Amino acid sequence: HDALPTSPTLLLGSTASAGRAEHRRTQRPPPPPLGNGISQTPLETGQDTARTMDASTCAKMAVVLLLLALGSPAEACMCRPRHLQMAYCDSDVVVRGKIVGEGKEISDPAQSRPPQTRYEIQVSEIYKGYDQVPALQYLYASNQESLCGYRHVSTNWSEEFVFSGHIHDDKVTINLCSLHVPWSKLRLDQQTGLERVYRNGCNCRIKSCYKSCSENTPDECLWTDGMGTGNWDGYQAHHLACIRKGNECSWQSAINP
Repeated sequence: HDALPTSPTLLLGSTASAGRAEHRRTQRPPPPPLGNGISQTPLETGQDTARTMDASTCAKMAVVLLLLALGSPAEACMCRPRHLQMAYCDSDVVVRGKIVGEGKEISDPAQSRPPQTRYEIQVSEIYKGYDQVPALQYLYASNQESLCGYRHVSTNWSEEFVFSGHIHDDKVTINLCSLHVPWSKLRLDQQTGLERVYRNGCNCRIKSCYKSCSENTPDECLWTDGMGTGNWDGYQAHHLACIRKGNECSWQSAINP
């Protein structure tokens, strides 16, 4: 898969009960919390205010540094650019349909599986995986950003999307790096590729060229749309498919390969 999840973000939180201390015959009230659920325990007789401030400051700095080291949830998942053909070939299931409902799946503690969102889909076409899910009704996605979770944000229930996913425990799961693109946003060549052309190129590989590209092997097509610019939304992505002709794979028109 092209998802690169990092370790799940830890939820930090600590509490400390306020104790009592007697200073000579005077009873001190419990100190106020320092923030983030951390309370400070009173120091014994003889320790000064400066040491109290140093201890609290160090505690705060330790929490901040640990959070910075873990990274923010937005940085927890990164998806590599993929030509539409490779997204098709690398998936178990590719479908077109409308999301018509959404619900939370109750996770089973015995399976130690994080909670998921269940999307009800009204399928209009199955481009890949019909033999495995002939009556597809639901797509499942993780709720955790650190696991490349996907959230369907479109409120247009009549809009058709193309989704790609993998089958786990008899369920089709999708993530942030899966296909989830409006059908209307695809070019005619891309739509034709999904319908009948890309399946013929799954014995080829499309190699993404970033700043430079080494010579391709006979089984590869070099994808140079984003080379040097990072913009992969170009001619090869819109109009071409990598198809084997004889002993080599080469770029062909996705409409007339």
